[in-house]
Amino acid sequence: MPDEADTPEQAAADGEPAADEATEDAEQPSSQGADDKNTAKGAAATATATATAKPKRHLPRRIIAWVLVVLVGILVPLSIVTAWTVTTLTNTDRYVATMSPIVREPVVTAYLGDRITTKLFTSLNVEQKLHNALPPKASFVAAPVTVQLENFTRTQVTKLLQSEKFAQFWDGANRRLHTNLVDVLTGKKTPLGVKLQKVGVDIEPAVIQAIDKLDAKGVTVFNPVKRRLQHSQLTFTLVNQDQLQKAQTGFRLAKTVGWALPVVVLILALITIIVGVDRRKTALRVFFAGALGCLVFQAFLELGRGFFVHHAKAPSDVTGTVWDTVIRYLHNGLHDVIVVCVLVVIALWLAGPSSWARWIRARVAQAARWVGRTVSLLWQPANRQKASSGAKRAARWMLEHAAGMRILGGGVGAALLLLGGTLSVGSVWLLVLLLAIYYILLEVVFAWARRLSAAAPDGGDGTNGADDRSKEEAASGAAREEGPSS
Repeated sequence: MPDEADTPEQAAADGEPAADEATEDAEQPSSQGADDKNTAKGAAATATATATAKPKRHLPRRIIAWVLVVLVGILVPLSIVTAWTVTTLTNTDRYVATMSPIVREPVVTAYLGDRITTKLFTSLNVEQKLHNALPPKASFVAAPVTVQLENFTRTQVTKLLQSEKFAQFWDGANRRLHTNLVDVLTGKKTPLGVKLQKVGVDIEPAVIQAIDKLDAKGVTVFNPVKRRLQHSQLTFTLVNQDQLQKAQTGFRLAKTVGWALPVVVLILALITIIVGVDRRKTALRVFFAGALGCLVFQAFLELGRGFFVHHAKAPSDVTGTVWDTVIRYLHNGLHDVIVVCVLVVIALWLAGPSSWARWIRARVAQAARWVGRTVSLLWQPANRQKASSGAKRAARWMLEHAAGMRILGGGVGAALLLLGGTLSVGSVWLLVLLLAIYYILLEVVFAWARRLSAAAPDGGDGTNGADDRSKEEAASGAAREEGPSS
């Protein structure tokens, strides 16, 4: 007997377990998704808590590192100043080398020549003497003759001041002045203490020599001035009393600190890098602070130059020239430190993880690999045979003009030395380094050119050999075509 159809109630009763199972199956994935979400949220919260706790744990080190960075930036230029002060003002040879170019500047010699001429003409009323010596009818020429005589005297005195003999006198006078200058700056009592309340060089011997030179040319009107100059002093003032008093405090402090401050700065820089959390970034900040501190100090030096020029009695162009000459070694030291710091900052930045730094490193590495492959290919005999005719012509041209290219480098270096003005020792060494690099590269190129030229003995460009091969191939092809037909 067939089974009877299930009633709706039975069907519903039978379907309840299936429905419960389906519901459980549907709810199981949703519960797993919720668990996954909770796990992800917990991991994110843990990571956030860890990232938040890490800076808090290193916060004291970061603060100390930043304080030390600022301190290093302030002390770097001050250490350069102390080193310059010790090496310049306490060393006689260095002091003379610093002061020596002053009287070799045309603006200074013109000022001294004008001052000496004015001193001579005010000591003797030349125009009045000429007026008294001339007849009454010719007295009107006294004024123009005085003007001409004054111009002639100024010219002769300026020539004397621009001579090497006066330059040697200037160096000797500064050498004699140096010891007393150091004593005054340090506050010692010396027999010349009153005289050195203003620092200057006595140029009375130069005036007497100028009078003797005028005597030799027939101008004897200034002979009485020689006796007056022996009882007075004509000086070229370098530093007046106000400037000297302000310099004494700074000099005493710099001499007391001496070379200790540069050493302290180096130690502080190392401690700063060690304390920093990210040592590369900390080192970058240290060198950047050093460069920035030197730039700011150079700005203060410009303000000091304005103060010096404003309070000096000499014309502004003369005092400005004296200021620039005296502190030129200090400027060079600051400039060298800035260049070194900037180069180190660039190197540390390129070593970092930024996208631009990675891109530059990748391009540089790619270029280096390309250069290496190209050089290796060029030095292989098989590739030298395949070199283009243009490269071979360039190689032949360089070999033909090798002597001229060597002479050209030496000529440019000699011209820079002769026409470059007063070059510092660092500039001369840089020029020598550049010439050495030029000659090394030149010899490398010549070696490549000789190898490339040796690879093409048939006319130099390799075209004759190719033409012969093509002719042989054409002849053999024609012979093969004629064979079957015959």
